[in-house]
Amino acid sequence: MIDQEAVLRRYAQAAEDAHAELTELDQHSGDGDFGDNLRGGLREAVARFEAGAGTPFGALGAAFLDEVGGTSGPLLGLLFTEIAHALDGSGEATAFAAGARAGLDAVQRVGEAQVGDRTLVDALVPAVEAFTSGGFADAASAATAGADRTAELRARMGRASYVGERAKGEPDPGAVGIALFFWAAATVAEPSADVRSPVRTALDDRFSFSDSIVVEATPQAVYDVVSDVTRTGQWSPTCVGCEWDDSDGPRVGAHFTGHNRKPDREWSTTSEVVAADPGRAFAWEVNGGLVRWGYEIAPDGTGTRLRETWEFREAGREFFHQRYGARADDEIAIRVADARSGIPATLAAIKRVVEVGDRSPSTS
Repeated sequence: MIDQEAVLRRYAQAAEDAHAELTELDQHSGDGDFGDNLRGGLREAVARFEAGAGTPFGALGAAFLDEVGGTSGPLLGLLFTEIAHALDGSGEATAFAAGARAGLDAVQRVGEAQVGDRTLVDALVPAVEAFTSGGFADAASAATAGADRTAELRARMGRASYVGERAKGEPDPGAVGIALFFWAAATVAEPSADVRSPVRTALDDRFSFSDSIVVEATPQAVYDVVSDVTRTGQWSPTCVGCEWDDSDGPRVGAHFTGHNRKPDREWSTTSEVVAADPGRAFAWEVNGGLVRWGYEIAPDGTGTRLRETWEFREAGREFFHQRYGARADDEIAIRVADARSGIPATLAAIKRVVEVGDRSPSTS
């Protein structure tokens, strides 16, 4: 049985806690009002329920339909209203799932968004689909994964579509808000399940980035290239060369030194290989784990999907604060910008190297 009141209050508290982060996400791709709208709608829903205005989810749907503006307010109201109707007289997971399905139909009927448009639908569709074979925790995890993926999408609908590529790099706030709803439901209905918060994921995404490209070659061929760190200068916009510190090449625990150059400085780093799975993955950590870089490799049609990942870890950010003091945030922002611009360029260069056999160094 799902405790509607507990879900409403958990969701409301989560929106209070995440208000600043949701606002920042919306400032990246919209007009910055999503944090206010979600928090305000949930405050109104709690007030209506406490005043005796129907069931918790009924109050939730009515509050968003009546009081919350913006692009997402009415759409969220439709979703919550359909779930409230499905739960009328029942608290079973199957009823909740049926309501979520009806809510998705209503949202898409009114908003016309599809998966891939970078909207809340990107989190809602996988959540609804996960309910067909799983429970609340599965739906929450699927919603969070869907919200994560919006960071790589160019918006095709809503205000975010006006800013084009600038919206990429951070998840869509509406999708995060949907994932937060399913997270609240999962933590109430299945309290023993290990369900990660989508807002924590969104916060982590500030200091991580990934992108991918299809290379017309086998996964093993792609792996053989990207795991040969001595060739990094052929594709990296910053690293001009690497050499193995050990003699036996790409293996977990092996170390290598990288030499980097930008117009204003030159520096070297030491790295340790932490993943070396031929045809599947290659990754390394820099300077004792301050930063993690990696490649994920998987078949895609007749070619291979190559994904490059970057994570500026908490230890690395702490190191920067110790080293740079008041300038730390500016220095961190430079590294984030470099990764977000450098990864797409790197992937394009690797594609050229693998497909054409270009062995010329990249221009740095």
